[in-house]
Parts: sequence; C-alpha cells; structure tokens
Amino acid sequence: MEKQYAKRDAWELDKAGNYYCRHVAAMTAEGLHAKSDIAAELAHRDLEIDRLRKSREWYASRCAALQKVQNKMRDPERKAVCDILANGSTTALEGANAGGKPPRETRSA
Repeated sequence: MEKQYAKRDAWELDKAGNYYCRHVAAMTAEGLHAKSDIAAELAHRDLEIDRLRKSREWYASRCAALQKVQNKMRDPERKAVCDILANGSTTALEGANAGGKPPRETRSA
C-alpha cells in the first residue's frame, strides 16, 4: 500500500494560516478522538477537494476554449472575453444596448 501520510511541520502549517492548531482545538472541542471519526472527516474533505478539482478543470477547459477562438471574435465581444478571462468581469458591453432595444433574451418575437 502506498503511504498517504507524511510527517508534517505543524509550526509551518500554523504560520501559513493557523491550520494545525485550529483543527486540534476543533477536534478536542467536538470530541473527535477516534481514528475512525477523524478518517471520516478526512474522507469528507477528500470528496470536497475532488469536487473542487473537477470544477476547476471544467472552468479551465472553458477558458482555454475561449482563448483559442477570441481572435476570431468581433469587438466588443473579444474585449469582453479578454476582460473576463483576465479580471473576472468586464465593462466592455456597457452601453451595447444604447439603441433602446431590449437584450435578445427578452425581446418579443
């Protein structure tokens, strides 16, 4: 069986964000003393980490796909995509409906 647990430097973990002592205090306060209880908590966290990794991979693949085609887009769409990829938001489309027409989704047929 492959070893899963390495010797960790608790002091470094605490310096990085109080990770160790916070867990020791919580486990003590919640009566989490048995290995099976601690293993169940670790399993729950592994599950959540796996979900987050999959989500990150999904978004990374979408960003990569957008980056591949952004040079084929017209402005202001290209600027909006570049802004969102770089900054997480955009102002490139503000005023895009300045002609008074409602956005496509709400326009009646």
